[in-house]
Amino acid sequence: VNEGNGFVVEGLEGVSVSSLNVNNLVDLFAPLTAQRQLLSAEELTVGDSGEQLAQYGLDNPQYIIRIVTTDGAKLTLELGNSALDGSSVYALYEGGVYLISDDILDSVSKTRYSFLDNEITEVEPSDYDKAVIELFGTVRPQTITLEIDTVESEEETESSGDEAVVSSTEKQYTLTTPTVQTITEASASQVTDGLYSLYANQIAAVNPTEEQLAEYGLDEPYSVVSVSIDGVEQFTLRASERDSNNYVYMTKDGSPFVYLVSASRLSWLRLLPLKQNRSGCTSTT
Repeated sequence: VNEGNGFVVEGLEGVSVSSLNVNNLVDLFAPLTAQRQLLSAEELTVGDSGEQLAQYGLDNPQYIIRIVTTDGAKLTLELGNSALDGSSVYALYEGGVYLISDDILDSVSKTRYSFLDNEITEVEPSDYDKAVIELFGTVRPQTITLEIDTVESEEETESSGDEAVVSSTEKQYTLTTPTVQTITEASASQVTDGLYSLYANQIAAVNPTEEQLAEYGLDEPYSVVSVSIDGVEQFTLRASERDSNNYVYMTKDGSPFVYLVSASRLSWLRLLPLKQNRSGCTSTT
């Protein structure tokens, strides 16, 4: 529904939507044209129109799309069976039967949750002094804490007989719990990969009840990660254990959604407390 200042999903008006999916849907219908007309409205009135519609699957359509235009006009498009050519679908519009491209099916078959915003976390900030990442949850007997400090350094250089001081910055990675150890960026990536620019494969629920959270394995989350930048909490993600398809359910504190996310994106999901070794890496299950 377009409320004038943007689209919302009916019944979920307070929830952010996916501009991409909504725009794709709108763009699909704006230039929609038929490949050809099979029956006119006049032809459908001759004989048994129900029998005529049945041969196209339009007596009991798979999808009914109702559109209200900006000038208040109400339009209805009904979709029936797929055509024999394998790339078209039969449609009923304003009393006539048409053949249209089946590209439309991908959008109209989506659930209303498909039009909600599936972005979980934004792009990683680059300009900060200190980041603190904490990992806990039932998978870990102890909390893992990684601190990332931006360290400035100066180096004197000489060019054409003149001395100059060049400043640069680099990130320093330190595990502070359950042990204290400086680690490499590569080892730290086991914690940081899958934290930013994270999108859900789909949205499983909105405003879940306690019973639903328990069904999703989120009453006692398997793995939790909390991120703070320069003393300000950025987000906390709570994930279930992987299912048989290698997906997890996830919530983000402050968001009304339960997300379904591929576990392969989450390097931190099963990370266990540090076992100190020569490489400074952490161990996973």
